[in-house]
Amino acid sequence: MFGVIPTWIGDFTQLQTLKLDGDFFSKSTTRIKVLPDEISKCSSLQTLSLNDQLLQKLPEGFVQLTSLTDLFLRNNLLQSLPDDLGSLIYLATLNLKANELKDLPPSISELKNLKQLDISFNTDLSAGELAPIQQLKQLATLDISYIVLKKDELQAIQLSLPHTQILNQQISDLQFDP
Repeated sequence: MFGVIPTWIGDFTQLQTLKLDGDFFSKSTTRIKVLPDEISKCSSLQTLSLNDQLLQKLPEGFVQLTSLTDLFLRNNLLQSLPDDLGSLIYLATLNLKANELKDLPPSISELKNLKQLDISFNTDLSAGELAPIQQLKQLATLDISYIVLKKDELQAIQLSLPHTQILNQQISDLQFDP
């Protein structure tokens, strides 16, 4: 891997799965830093996995990938998501673990097919930014581990999502043996 996705990726309009996961321990020169705008032409794409890369943002036309059901962007450098993320109406799995997200777009509440959401290790997120996910009543699993929440904030999320398995590990849960 050379750290670049070529622009001709957009020629693969029938592509259904694209897995370009990086190696967490590799040099940054071999990891992908930019997702080309042409990715939006892959209109049949259902699964996109770009874990362990160095993506800082998603391209403008990203939400045109309306066939996406599974999106894996774990361990990148994303600080924000497209405002109209809710356009990805078939999305069932969204893994955003260990990015640098500062907020979630309100439109995330429109992802009515979303079953699994992992936003753990996005330590800049707070309870206010998590408000839109409280409307995702169909969620089976929500991982908010290592996001600092007050007890009442966590309880509010739990009350709003009574049928959701909520994972919430914290640094205080770790046990060390001397």
